[in-house]
Amino acid sequence: TRTVIGRRYSLSGMTWEGFRWHVGDSVVYPVPISLPEEITDINDAGQIVGGGPGPGASLISGGTKVLLFGSNGSVSIASAINNAGHVTGYSVPDTDGIRHAFLYADGAVQDLGTLDGASSDAKDINLADEIVGFATTPAGSRAFRYSSSRFTDLGSLGGAGSAALGINDAGQIVGWSSLAGEVPQKVHAVLYVDDRMYDLNALIDPLPVTLSSASKINNRGQ
Repeated sequence: TRTVIGRRYSLSGMTWEGFRWHVGDSVVYPVPISLPEEITDINDAGQIVGGGPGPGASLISGGTKVLLFGSNGSVSIASAINNAGHVTGYSVPDTDGIRHAFLYADGAVQDLGTLDGASSDAKDINLADEIVGFATTPAGSRAFRYSSSRFTDLGSLGGAGSAALGINDAGQIVGWSSLAGEVPQKVHAVLYVDDRMYDLNALIDPLPVTLSSASKINNRGQ
């Protein structure tokens, strides 16, 4: 049995709602479950994360929903979950009103802060709890990796903007970056490995289109 997650628009309620489907050999059918509005990730154990208005970042495990920030109505969303059940995403604390990346592990939330004071938005987490995302700065978006209690700016392909969207258990990172000297700014899909950022368009045979963003990478490097 395989499971598919996503969101659908309810015409009756005129709202978005999360869904979970079990996919068998020949049948696809919806499974009723109390889900947050935005469904973002699922791990191999079937744990689901997401978020939305109201209570915010949520974890659904074994049919039970856990509100990561309690019922205080935190502005937050859980973006990714690894196979250890650890969750990352962002929240907006009342103290400064900007997005902070967070890590949820063993029943507790850790505010990871920001990169150089800018807002931080975590997008993915691997089994080693390495977290990637982007920070919004006055100069533009900057890709980051959070590991060993510190943020690392991953740089760009020469332009002002970049973002890290996916990381695998080997630490390979994908996302996008703007290019130097392009007006208006063009963005290309990137692979970040061994402390270097590569343009994915330069690593493949020429295509009639430009790869502009890469969102996930699996443990086979695909």
